[in-house]
Amino acid sequence: MFTRNTVIPGLYRLPEDPVGPRVLIPGFASATSVRGAFGWFSAGWIARVAPGLAEYIARRGTSPIEFTVAPVLFPAEREAVERAVSLNSDEASRRVVDLFHDGRVNASALAQHALDCLAWMIATGTLRLRIAVPTAESNYHPKVWLFDDGTDQVLARGSGNATARGITSGVEHFDVDVTWIEHSRQRVRDGIAMLDDWSQGKSHGIERVVDLPQALKEDIIQTAPEDPPSPADYVQAATADADPGWAADAAARLTARFSRKVTQAPTLGNPRWHRVGGRPVQPSRRGRRGLGVRT
Repeated sequence: MFTRNTVIPGLYRLPEDPVGPRVLIPGFASATSVRGAFGWFSAGWIARVAPGLAEYIARRGTSPIEFTVAPVLFPAEREAVERAVSLNSDEASRRVVDLFHDGRVNASALAQHALDCLAWMIATGTLRLRIAVPTAESNYHPKVWLFDDGTDQVLARGSGNATARGITSGVEHFDVDVTWIEHSRQRVRDGIAMLDDWSQGKSHGIERVVDLPQALKEDIIQTAPEDPPSPADYVQAATADADPGWAADAAARLTARFSRKVTQAPTLGNPRWHRVGGRPVQPSRRGRRGLGVRT
């Protein structure tokens, strides 16, 4: 159960303020259900909240973790989720036997094998991913965590995604509200309503929401590049949106900033870049194999 000393509410400024140890880890350790909505999602969050997540997984009576995420995954995460939906729970458990010690999830092993844990959680139903498909003129880019112990709720929302960098080392902010403080209760209720609506596709910016297996079957999940996009990639994304004025202006500004000669906005080759969640991605490109944790 949450107590006044379990989770510390307030405004967090990352990386100076440790939102993980003060909010996310104790949130998992005390909650009976966890929900979230994120534009960018990686296995890195698993490593960063491993002590609390291990307790959540081991404790009886907890509900499946439910995250509604954007239709874009990094290559290693895409491989992990594709592997997960092809396994039954027994097969998945055999693959992660090293994560357990005396029948309980080992937090240290969990952190070291976050991608394997991600696949195992999906295969066993411990984590349920839903994919929010934005409308053509919109994107899906929320960052909200909700922890519920059956009596009280903790809502954390801000600029940090469900990635290692988003909740630890990035320059981010989180606003944390709790229901045991009177002036916070309405904000928590409003946050719960947002999560309810987004998980059901009730937004002018969401075309539909589908479960992960169906999203993979329909091939609607795009693959983010291994490396961060370059300045030229953003120019290409603008060109793809048929906005040459913006692209020309961006090219001029980027030229001045990076001292790089750009005579015109580059034409698009193959594959074509699109903007998803504010960042260029390539559609339906299979990533390179690997088990490194994306940050």
